[in-house]
This record gives sequence, structure tokens and C-alpha cells, in this order.
Amino acid sequence: MPSKNDYKHQIFMRLSMRLSILALLMAFSLTGLTLLWKQSTIENDLAQKARTALAEANLPTVNVYFQGRDGHISGILTQETSLEAILEIVGGVDGVRTIHNQVTIAPAPKTSQTTQPKTTDLALGKLYTPSKKHVLEQLDLSKVSFIPTQAVLTEDSYPILDQLAELLKTYPQVLVEISAHTDNQGTALGQTALTQAKAEAVLQYLLTKGIDLNQIKAQGYGASRPVASNEDEAGRMRNRRVELTVLKE
Repeated sequence: MPSKNDYKHQIFMRLSMRLSILALLMAFSLTGLTLLWKQSTIENDLAQKARTALAEANLPTVNVYFQGRDGHISGILTQETSLEAILEIVGGVDGVRTIHNQVTIAPAPKTSQTTQPKTTDLALGKLYTPSKKHVLEQLDLSKVSFIPTQAVLTEDSYPILDQLAELLKTYPQVLVEISAHTDNQGTALGQTALTQAKAEAVLQYLLTKGIDLNQIKAQGYGASRPVASNEDEAGRMRNRRVELTVLKE
């Protein structure tokens, strides 16, 4: 029969083993979280470098995001020669391993519909007032959102964009602009590149819903059209938005 001391020793050993296992699990969890954080930092850094390089090369902006060191490029282009240059520049960013091309080459829009919209030069400190005259412009797009620091739509965006697609089909003669805007954080070049990529991401989604490319264009305005003050987070959140403007009825 085991003695009282043997019994206590067995209990102590079992507790020690359980505590050791718990400590190992916690160590593995912390290591995993650290690796995920580092991976997210690397992905965001590569995406920012790629967008900046494309903007500096004056190339059409496409949607660029990374999974680890593997880049993914998507969007709409009208010239295949531009795609070759884009792939070369993004692939040449230090740290990039491979590039997956998901770009669609589409026919160029009709000449009569490629007129650039009138830009508004806002005075310093003046806020921009979006047009709300047309029924299409009155659709609330505030639920259109993206993965942080990336031009990748979240699933929460799909219902409102599906609704927008159906509305656009009821006005086939209307030419609209999908524009993306941001706050004043970061550089002007980075702001413009990121918002252009976001606008292109929305355009690409609408094309998958049967919208004609000749009916819609995408434009990123960076932080040039604030609708609220950038002095606090509430204002910056309002400035990070997607809008629709009717260019031609």
C-alpha cells in the first residue's frame, strides 16, 4: 500500500506536469501571435512600397496586397503593355518573392466618356461637399470598407455594393465616378495611390455584377477632399470613405 508521502508525491508530479504543459501552450501561443504580427507588418510594408513605386513610375494604379511575401495584383487595365511594367516594378520591390497576376485587360472606354471630371481646388481648411442631387448619389456607401491599409474589400461591403449594382442597371445611360478618399495620415503620394487602388477595387467588384465598364470610372483623391476635420479620429473616419458622383446623365 502506498504511503501518505508517496501519494503526495504523485499529486505533486501530476500538478507539475500540468503546469509544464500549460506553460508550453502559453509559450507557443505567444510565439504564434508574434509571428502573425511580424507577418502583418511585412505585408503592409511591401504593399506600401509597391504602391509608391507604381505611383512614382506614373503607371496605372492596381489593387496590390500581400500574403506573406507573395504579392497579388488585380484590377482593370486597358493596355497590356502597362501590365508588363506593373509586374516588373512590383516584382522588383525588395522582399517580394512571387507575384500572382489577376488583372483584367478590358477594352478602352469610348472617347466621349473618358472626359476627366472637374476637380475642385479646396481652399486651405475648407471642407468638400459631395453632390447629393441624383438618386444614385444619395445611396449611403458608408458601409463600404476595406482591410486596414489594403485595397481589399471586406465582406461587409458586398450587400451595399450589390444594391448599388442593381441601381446602376436602372440608369444604364448614366456615367458615374466611384471615388475613394482618406484622411491626412501618411504622404500625399501614398494617400493617392491607396485611394486609387480602393476605387479600382470597387469598380472591379461592380463589373463582376454585370455593370458596363463604359458606365463607370474609378478615381482616388487621396486626402484632397476632406468632409470633416482631421484633428480627431471621428473626423478622420468620416474622411476615409467611398463616394459616387454622377458625371453625365
